[in-house]
Amino acid sequence: MTKLEPDQSTRQVARVYDIKDCGPRNRFVANGKLVHNSGGDRLNWQNLGRKGKIRDAIEAPDGEEICVGDSSNIEARVLDWLAMQEDAVQVYRNYDAGVGPDVYCVLAGRIYGREISKSKDPAERQMGKTAKLGLGYGMGHAKFATAARTQVGRVVPIDEALAITNTYRSAHPAVVRLWDRATDALKYLAAGREGFAVDPRGVIVTCAGGLRLPNGMAIKYPDLQKDRDGWSYFNGRTRERIYGAKTVEHCIQALARIIVMDQSIEINRYLPVVMSVHDEAVTLAAADDARDATEYMLEEMRKPPVWGADIPLNSEGGHNKSYGRAKS
Repeated sequence: MTKLEPDQSTRQVARVYDIKDCGPRNRFVANGKLVHNSGGDRLNWQNLGRKGKIRDAIEAPDGEEICVGDSSNIEARVLDWLAMQEDAVQVYRNYDAGVGPDVYCVLAGRIYGREISKSKDPAERQMGKTAKLGLGYGMGHAKFATAARTQVGRVVPIDEALAITNTYRSAHPAVVRLWDRATDALKYLAAGREGFAVDPRGVIVTCAGGLRLPNGMAIKYPDLQKDRDGWSYFNGRTRERIYGAKTVEHCIQALARIIVMDQSIEINRYLPVVMSVHDEAVTLAAADDARDATEYMLEEMRKPPVWGADIPLNSEGGHNKSYGRAKS
């Protein structure tokens, strides 16, 4: 991949990486950062640093700007909503209305036993974010200690990691119940029972060979079996372990993707969606219209789906000639 200067007569070509240099599992280092490919020759932009040169190299054509809309903590919001963890759902609503801290500060406050400020306590908030996003899918305390070291840059002793894990679970009893309910769903799925609601809202139900999503698609678990080590299914290459909290992760990621995709389809009616990165939609607009186009995108990304009319969605974004600077 190369970065080209706009002036073709004095073009400078800088080698960034070469696909054939990829190591195991399509991993390689670009600009000092470990990067994963989405496939044999496709770069996963999600794994590039927000301020990296590769993102900056993506620019809009002359006279246009790149507009970016990003769904704010959509997985955490959908998880708490699906589980009916109503106090957490209210935290999102309060924050969106400008009358309370964000959900990561709230959880960090429980962890540290004091009020946490987004601006004054960035490291503590990052710990709360790591806990919120990781522990919601049943992560154990040992793995959380590793996540804290890599994502927060802090060594957390095992006993402290256990305390943080217990803090999350005691603060999210409805989420823990959702894990148990998903475990029951695996039992019913293996027995061929259709129509069992995975969640208390009845959004996802068991169907033939999998879990039916609200858009009619399904999460499939081929050849689901239970042995002495628990549940497993055939993923096309080998048998993969599955359990309640992991099933919940699959469900939440699928629902989040449905939401973002449906929003992107609606946005694409008026603006060309040229790229998607995780929970982002990326469009192009005339430079003079970029502000209005971005506002339109953000409003569309705040609209909940018909099957979850009270999900507290929010979005943030921006626009710029460069993709890397559109949200800065």
